[in-house]
Amino acid sequence: MKRIKGRDLRLNPQSLQEIRGVPPSVPIVDIHAKLLLFSILLLHKREGFPLLVKRIPPADFLAGLAISFPVLSIGKPRFGIISKILGKGESWLERLAKNSDQIAFFVGRGEDYSPSGISDELRFLEESGHEVGLLASTRASIDHSVIAEEYEELANVLKRGDIGVRFRGISSTLMDAWKSAAYINASYVLTADLTSGIGFGLGISLPFKPNDLVWNIPVIARLYGREKVPNVVDFIKNKGGMVAVDVYDEYAALSLNNRAQKAGLWVTTPDRMIKRFRAVSGVRGVFRYDRKYLEGKIVSAEDVKDLSLRVINPSGRDIYLKIDLVKDKSYEINVPV
Repeated sequence: MKRIKGRDLRLNPQSLQEIRGVPPSVPIVDIHAKLLLFSILLLHKREGFPLLVKRIPPADFLAGLAISFPVLSIGKPRFGIISKILGKGESWLERLAKNSDQIAFFVGRGEDYSPSGISDELRFLEESGHEVGLLASTRASIDHSVIAEEYEELANVLKRGDIGVRFRGISSTLMDAWKSAAYINASYVLTADLTSGIGFGLGISLPFKPNDLVWNIPVIARLYGREKVPNVVDFIKNKGGMVAVDVYDEYAALSLNNRAQKAGLWVTTPDRMIKRFRAVSGVRGVFRYDRKYLEGKIVSAEDVKDLSLRVINPSGRDIYLKIDLVKDKSYEINVPV
């Protein structure tokens, strides 16, 4: 049997395909969820009842994308001679922050820097609307004292807690890494990327919380240049979901950001993605159907803007609703079906 992990500690696509029976490009957990939804739809259609479905991304968006930039080194600007033209004293981190929207920069004890040594740049990133998370060492995925030390250094620089984590590698198992992230109360962790190609390492395209430990966002690809950006964007557009993509190049980050927005993807940070997922998941409602109208009320435990609801009509065209919810305030729905 082939190794589950490659030499770089990422998941081996061929081994995953042998175990699952389907390629890693297929989100197998999502397929099971769709089969369950299909069974419910058959029951509703047989009884002539409509079905109301919540969509996680904001209305008018097809899927969600978090752009993750693990900062391994800050000594080499990626634009070369262009950096001299754009500004001699400006770091590539600051330049990228000015020319892109909502990227998550993961920093830790890099090859030529530490978070405390670039504190001004990190605060500038957050003031510019980006997010800064912890690029934890491979050792930190199994050693709670190590991850606590690395986390504390970054928290002192940012002057806040509730920080997300991206491991440079997984020393043991994903469960050990999740426990390590949960030990420091990380707001989320990005995990389960493949050794090559595009796909779902754990077979799921949405945030999830294993054993109630820590929220995860699946990483589906790594980009070291612009060549594969169109493929990654098309993949997310076709598959849907809310995922993350690692980038290691300024051009790749800018290209991915721009192309994803043009393709109708919701480009956001991991923290905002998790908050959106939790908020929409908490929307509840009670309904009645009199064979002419679907009536009811929905309420949310927190504010939710641009909520998209799909009313699946068993005998006609689907109806889409776009609403804004205020915390603990009910919203009435009355839809002819």
